[in-house]
Amino acid sequence: MSALFAVVGLSLANIGLAVHYLAKPPYLAMAAIIIFTAFHTITMNYSDGGQFLSMLFYQMPLFMCQALGVGIVANAPLRDRLDDVLMAVLTCSGMQFLLRPLIAISFGGWGSREEEYVATPYALVSQAMSTIFAVAIALILLVVLMREVLRDLSKKSETDPLSGLLNRRGFELRVNHKMQRLRRSRIIIVICDLDHFKAINDTFGHATGDLVINRFGEILKQCASEDMEIGRIGGEEFAIFLPAATVEDACAYCRAVQRLFQEKGLVPGIDQELSASFGVAERENAEGLWEVIHNADKALYVAKQAGRNCIYVGRVDHIDGLNASAA
Repeated sequence: MSALFAVVGLSLANIGLAVHYLAKPPYLAMAAIIIFTAFHTITMNYSDGGQFLSMLFYQMPLFMCQALGVGIVANAPLRDRLDDVLMAVLTCSGMQFLLRPLIAISFGGWGSREEEYVATPYALVSQAMSTIFAVAIALILLVVLMREVLRDLSKKSETDPLSGLLNRRGFELRVNHKMQRLRRSRIIIVICDLDHFKAINDTFGHATGDLVINRFGEILKQCASEDMEIGRIGGEEFAIFLPAATVEDACAYCRAVQRLFQEKGLVPGIDQELSASFGVAERENAEGLWEVIHNADKALYVAKQAGRNCIYVGRVDHIDGLNASAA
């Protein structure tokens, strides 16, 4: 019965792994393994338990349970080195079950009855191996769980709760990391600002103003591609990072955002048209993030001065060198 309990325990562990890695637990496979184990446990009472094949069949379900665990981790999205370590330990743990019949033979057998098994050197070796692998797997799983907790805390520290976008810190970290990897690629930064936002707060209240920010953040995400990064870097100011993009791509993105944001009835309680202004700057001469943001901010300033609800493309050196592109 010990094998059956072990298989049930490993199956429950696999369900936990599947839940953690957002996979569907292999219920059918686990049920088949449990049924096979129960059948073999019963038939062993009517057969010679000391035969090699009987011992192999006894260990096979344990190996198969570990193999299912390996498959769950192997198919996990965004697998990293720690997951590979867990997969390797699970593989080794599974292989030791297949090797146990050979180990038993090399140590002189495993005994035909429980009293004889306990007295054999094989019992000591097999139990020691099981303990070592169980402890190793438990420790790795603990580290995996700690990693997920730290990731969640890090994500929360980099996320603006109102808009659901990156906050200023998160935007800087993400974009700086990407810019280091894209030293020779074209990079665009867009800085945008909600027009007359103070008047919205004064007229409709701060709760409605918060809803405007939330809706605008949703539109920014809706129009963005997967490789773009978007952050709320100030009260009503947002930044967008477009890797491997042209100025034309950035302007098309801004116009799409403008069209959706100007739809009437977008925010309950506001019957007026909403608008935003955009400043666009392209990285030149291997500039850093803040140099490009500064140029985009200068373009945004000109858009505001020109009457708002505009898209302006900035040059590198001077405000008067800005190339206006109205929406």
